[in-house]
Parts: sequence; C-alpha cells; structure tokens
Amino acid sequence: MLEKHQQIFAQIKKSEKILIVFPALWNGDAIASALALYLLIRKLGKSPDIISSKNELSDILSITSSFFSFLPSFSEIKSEAGYLGNFIINLNTTKTKVDKIKYKAEENSVKFLISPKEGAFAQEDVSVEEGLGSYDLIICLDAPDLESMGELFEKNTNFFYHTPIINIDHHGANEEYGQINLIDLNNVSTSEIIFSLINS
Repeated sequence: MLEKHQQIFAQIKKSEKILIVFPALWNGDAIASALALYLLIRKLGKSPDIISSKNELSDILSITSSFFSFLPSFSEIKSEAGYLGNFIINLNTTKTKVDKIKYKAEENSVKFLISPKEGAFAQEDVSVEEGLGSYDLIICLDAPDLESMGELFEKNTNFFYHTPIINIDHHGANEEYGQINLIDLNNVSTSEIIFSLINS
C-alpha cells in the first residue's frame, strides 16, 4: 500500500486543474501552506488556483494580510469563486427586466419560463457558460471541516461532495473528510507537513 505522501503525489499527477483552499478565518500557517503547495504544483506542470472565502472579518483580515504580502505569489490568492461546478445560463436584462422566473422539469429536459416586466426577450439575450467546475481535485489545508471554508463551501456543496479531496492538517479536531487525509498531530503547523511533503 502506498504511503500518504505517495498517494497525494499520485493524485496530483493524474489531475489537471487543482483547487487549493483554506478556511475563511485563515491564519499565516494556512496562507504559507497554500502558497508553498501552489508553487510546488506549478513546478509539476499543473494549473492550480488558490481560493479563500471573504468573511465577516474582511476589514481586519485585509489589514492583517499586508503582513503576508511579501510571500511569493500572494497576489494569486482569490477571494471570489462564483459557483463551482455548475452550468450557468445568462440572460441579458439591459433592455428588458425580469418579472417572474419558473422552471418545468420534464423527462429529458428542464424548461425555464422567464416573464418580462414589459417588452420581450430575444434569443441573443441568452448565453451559457460553465461554472469554475473544471477542477478535478481539491486540496484543503489547515481546515478541520468543510464548513470552515465559509461561503465557498456554502455556495458549492455539490461541487465539494463530487470532487476528490486531499485534506492536510495538524489539528486533532479534523473530521477527516477527504478521500486522502494527511493529519499529523506531531507537527506544530500545517506548513511543517507541507515542508515534509515537498522534501519527499
């Protein structure tokens, strides 16, 4: 059986688009871990992204974050993800405003019934796009549970439940919610675990 480090690298190698996340109420350990892993995965030729939710302490955190802005690739951390893994239908309402929206589920399709306040919608008002769900792997750092991701998880529970997760943490309260869980209580930080992972 493969060691945890080997399992993690095997999963990273077979993934194309990787999402690195850490709790909404983050700390320096979470940021340092995420950035170190981000740079490592980029070196392996993959396309990672780092996202952490905004939260009610965003004003304080924006001040605190200036202490970490010297870290390489700090500016790559995103605070908005939109809706992950969803199919999005856009309706341009510049000329015509929406009055009511209904949908009707049929055997092999779903019909959306959109009533305008006045005027009419045209076919060119509609466009479609895929959400950011092109990720095929999530790596959660320093997070005891998925709920600690805040709005990112709340808006995208389906995406989190249907995408493989690597969970790396040093806290005893971790719920081991990943398909691969590297929880090492002997380390004083998640950064120390990442350092060991990089060395391996």
